[in-house]
Amino acid sequence: MKFEIVPPQGVRGIKFGSSIEKIRRQFGPGFQPFKRSLDNAVPSDYYPNLGLFAYYKKSGELEAVEFERPIHVMFDGMDLLKVSFNTVRTHLRSRDKELEEDYDSVTSYALGIGVWAPEKQEHPLKRCERVIVFPKGYYDEFNLRQAERRSASKK
Repeated sequence: MKFEIVPPQGVRGIKFGSSIEKIRRQFGPGFQPFKRSLDNAVPSDYYPNLGLFAYYKKSGELEAVEFERPIHVMFDGMDLLKVSFNTVRTHLRSRDKELEEDYDSVTSYALGIGVWAPEKQEHPLKRCERVIVFPKGYYDEFNLRQAERRSASKK
């Protein structure tokens, strides 16, 4: 299966804000629900045969999608899971000069794309393991929820 990232809208064929039911109808049975953290009100869905994760808000609306092989995730004609981490990082940086780099990932908030490559420090020529696509403000909301969880756990 192939998906095309279209910044800033997201992914062609997957609409942020779609209901859980709509996403499950779209991708069919075979998903495995899971909670990203113990206090998540709404479980996420993992489609192992596709290599697709669907993340939902408390309201049950799709808030982000993440991909892993065997799926094909295209951006500007490049399959982000088929080329090296260095190639992906260089291309994303050409489109977003404010690309944020961490020890195991790079994130473009402007494009709504993040890639995870846990071995990038030792093996920058290895392929990325996952690609997340998210709408504007996703990490603002995600970080706020994380802070609220930490605050609640201290009480």
